[in-house]
Amino acid sequence: AARRRLGEVTYLRDDAIRVTSLASCRTRTLVPRGADGPLRFSPSGRWIAYGQGTVVSADGRSILRPLGAKAVDWTWVAHHDDLLVGVTVAGGVVYGRPGQTPRRSQPDGWGAFGVVADQDGSRLAIARGSDRRNRDAQIWTADPDDPGRPRLAYRLPNATAAVQVAGFTPGGQILFWPNRLGSASLEADGLALQALAPGLHQVTTVTTSMLLNRDWIARCGQRVALTVGGDRRANLDKALALSEPPNVRVVANLAGGSRSWISPDCTPDGHIIVAAAGPNRHEHSFGDERRSIWSVSPESARRVRLTPSPPTHISDEDPRVSPDGKWVMFVRSGPLRRERLPGRLYLASITGTRLVGPLATIGPGVSYYGEPSWHDQVDWHVVR
Repeated sequence: AARRRLGEVTYLRDDAIRVTSLASCRTRTLVPRGADGPLRFSPSGRWIAYGQGTVVSADGRSILRPLGAKAVDWTWVAHHDDLLVGVTVAGGVVYGRPGQTPRRSQPDGWGAFGVVADQDGSRLAIARGSDRRNRDAQIWTADPDDPGRPRLAYRLPNATAAVQVAGFTPGGQILFWPNRLGSASLEADGLALQALAPGLHQVTTVTTSMLLNRDWIARCGQRVALTVGGDRRANLDKALALSEPPNVRVVANLAGGSRSWISPDCTPDGHIIVAAAGPNRHEHSFGDERRSIWSVSPESARRVRLTPSPPTHISDEDPRVSPDGKWVMFVRSGPLRRERLPGRLYLASITGTRLVGPLATIGPGVSYYGEPSWHDQVDWHVVR
């Protein structure tokens, strides 16, 4: 019964999409070739979206394009019967469900380039640049039940060249990264994360610098856990921090120092944060981060190592907590072989007393400046 509650995991193996049941350990191939990430289960678990908005049914019988066009960014919307929303290559916004005709919310050329949904599916946040050079950066909101009527939520100062939406806080504030100079190089070394209060046009700086990775922002009860720190090297000076309402500014750095901390996730009650941490140093080569999985208590900052210190060229990455809060899934990556970084899926108990696996071999992946790609190559679905 405990194994059945762990559900299924989908992952990329080369360019094939596979699904493994954690109850039976049986594996099936859904897409035999030509697939790429990111992979995301739909809220019901009946579909898996991948690449530029293609979806495959969980039984592998149907491959569809519910958005009708390739998307540069997309998201499933919770509690809306497997609704997928995407931003087209030409800057339009499209809504679609598998097997139904897509609905065009905004035409190509509108200037959209990013979209996120809040956890309860009640709102979308869309990043937009309204002129040809994307110098008039804006954030729009939309109701998934009324997609044809988005509303301008915030127009960033005139000097702002671009904006990327990052997510929502539990209190409904929109998280975003403003890129005031439009510089890709500055963006690669991190930007300030800011929060927009709904309906008030009030902006709060959550942290002055972090890398632009949505997966490094995790809901933690009524708080938000995140990885903070500039510099594009993920294994250098990254700290685990906690943001708390109502002002959402970072209130505590929970872990840093001799280790660099990335990829936070939380137990459903928010009492434990898990993260990957490795030596805080310049790496000798990509793929040599030597991270372990740790748990951290937000109240006491007590830290517990859940996986042992790995040998050279091996690294434990991308921890995710099961819905019952008892298990952590992670990827053990390495060693690097001819620019190919293999990965293996494991489960660790939240207490660090048990290690199960490998459950599957995934990848290959990359570790660019110490920032792993596994989150786009694997997803976990559990029927709650």
